[in-house]
Amino acid sequence: MPTTQITEITASVDTVGSRTNSAGSGVSPDWSSEERRMGILGQFAAGGIITPVAGWQVVAGGGGTMNIVVGSGATKVDIAALIGTVAGQGAYLARLDQTSVTIALDAAHATLARIDEVYLVVYDNAYDSTSRVLPRLVVRKGDNGGGNPGVDSAWKASLLLSRINIPGGAANIAACTFTDLRPAAGYRSRTPYAKLYKTANQTLSAAANPVDIIWEAAIYNNGMWVSTANTQILVPHTGLYDVKCQVLFSDLGSTSSLTEFLMIWKNHPGVNECVLGQMSVMADNSVTGGHLLQVSGIISLAAGDQIKAKMDQSPSFSTQNAQIIADPLAFGPGWDATFFEARYVGQL
Repeated sequence: MPTTQITEITASVDTVGSRTNSAGSGVSPDWSSEERRMGILGQFAAGGIITPVAGWQVVAGGGGTMNIVVGSGATKVDIAALIGTVAGQGAYLARLDQTSVTIALDAAHATLARIDEVYLVVYDNAYDSTSRVLPRLVVRKGDNGGGNPGVDSAWKASLLLSRINIPGGAANIAACTFTDLRPAAGYRSRTPYAKLYKTANQTLSAAANPVDIIWEAAIYNNGMWVSTANTQILVPHTGLYDVKCQVLFSDLGSTSSLTEFLMIWKNHPGVNECVLGQMSVMADNSVTGGHLLQVSGIISLAAGDQIKAKMDQSPSFSTQNAQIIADPLAFGPGWDATFFEARYVGQL
């Protein structure tokens, strides 16, 4: 069974009442603020990182240990929004008041792999009955040979920061793989809007086309995000939408010609159709080089429609796999990130 490892941190959390320390004793000042959570913080539609880009990031520690380090490295700048799961609970702002926090993970099993997850959690006794009111960093240790440990059922406001794959027999943290799962905070707005991002590379098989692009993070509002498997944007209102998508990709080292199609598909009840598309033909490619495909346009959508981005490789030209790149810095400065965006612009 997955276990929970709590790390006490020096942090600030806005909008909690009857604050306690880690022992459950009351402390002052007491920021009683249920009303504020229903006001200003009610503008948050989704939890995530507000600032900076590296806010609350999780990276490997050094020195041949099993240590991880959480934080951007600057004092009092890492700010995140957490959304409560209980009706009426609202949102929380948590700020890391330390430059970073070091946490020691348990040693790897001799032969079996393990998955640990790192969470930022706000404990609020008014909603979770934990007798605690404070933010914490928490490691969920997975079972040896098991899957993702997932959230603790007692938590009512948490944010998944990172997933760490620990191979069996790993001597130290350098042998482990980190997946950054920090989303950007989403804000409410009167204008339906969604912008989706990738935080992990995605390999496309030339033998399986077209392929849905999977999106791991999003900024959104008014119900625009997201349906099964994080591939589609759900349209809340009938009207005209400005839809854009750009994909940074690599040919994985092939030197033969590569033909790629980037398409926007609309899923209307009973109908699937391509509504936007763009093709790119390239030759003499190299793994050190990146390629960018872009497609955009104004399209008519109805409430309940779903739109998704797909990539397709021409089998007559491309027999090798391509890879969608999440981090534009993989190709050096000047490259744009991969994203998928839809914004309501008006009535038909």
